This record gives sequence, C-alpha cells and structure tokens, in this order.
Amino acid sequence: MELHGKELIDRLNNDYGGLNGLIQKLKTDRKNGLQSDNEADLEQKRNAYGQNEIPLKPISFSRLCWEAVNNLSFFTVFNDWRKEKQFLSLQNEN
Repeated sequence: MELHGKELIDRLNNDYGGLNGLIQKLKTDRKNGLQSDNEADLEQKRNAYGQNEIPLKPISFSRLCWEAVNNLSFFTVFNDWRKEKQFLSLQNEN
C-alpha cells in the first residue's frame, strides 16, 4: 500500500525518526545524495530498493491513430490505390 501526505509523514517519523533518520539509515548525504564512487554500495542499494527511475508514459491509442493517419506511407498507399481504381475503371470502359 502506498502512503501519501500526512500518513506518509507520520510513518516516516515513527519508523525512521524523521527525514534525518531515513538519511542515516540509507547511508546517504542530504545535499549530495548517494556517493557514486562506491559501485558496490550503489549496486547493493539498487538490489534492495530498485531502480530510481520514472517510468515512461505509454503512448495513448489516440496518439497512435493520429500518427498512423499522418504517416506519409499511408497517404502514398491510399493515393496509389485510388489511381489504380481509376485506371481499372477506365480500362473497363474501353
């Protein structure tokens, strides 16, 4: 369960002794963050806490449709199909 707002602050204070307690527990620096020169420590923290990445926002269905409609190959194929249809129509008249 994810906590937000006051519930998160209360849990942080109770379980870790506030922000400073959490910083000490993580063995990090409040201003500089993790020390990137200690690769073993970074890898251990990645394994324990996971990657610190914001997931990419998925492309919406409407965006995919819009891109498909605006795709030049779509217009080319449609135009070729239309010309072929006209050509067959003219051929059938003769």
